[in-house]
Amino acid sequence: MGRDEVKPPCAADALQGTRLVEIDGKRVGITTLDETITKVMGLGLHDDTTIIAEHMARIAHNNFIPEALQNEYAKAVFAEYVA
Repeated sequence: MGRDEVKPPCAADALQGTRLVEIDGKRVGITTLDETITKVMGLGLHDDTTIIAEHMARIAHNNFIPEALQNEYAKAVFAEYVA
């Protein structure tokens, strides 16, 4: 790994930024959710579809989202955003 590359956090560090959200009846940890919500709020978006797409693109960067649960994740994340 070069000097300019970012090392991934250790598991303990990653858990610090993880929030549990209910998805499809199960509690699932989503890493960087709070940070993502704050950043998306700062974009000043008004269209729900655009807000959801922005959240999902950012969250998918740090979290595995099963294809079959994409819509459930989107609903849960948007609910956290508006809460």
